[in-house]
Amino acid sequence: MKPKEKAETLVDKYKPLVTTWDCHWDVRRREDSITSDAKQCALIAVKFAKENPLNTDGYNKYLDELKQEIENL
Repeated sequence: MKPKEKAETLVDKYKPLVTTWDCHWDVRRREDSITSDAKQCALIAVKFAKENPLNTDGYNKYLDELKQEIENL
């Protein structure tokens, strides 16, 4: 899967897991806030994957491209 497609898939997988309700104001959070939090979760996952000492240079390059695509969403 290309980095752009994987970035979109990864962020979409995290969206249901982030808080979608603002308890302070008792309202639903805006979609851009949910997306922002999901992107942060995806970036943490990529950072964690990069810490694996068994990664090849090619896989680390892919993870760098994936990180860039997540940031660009």
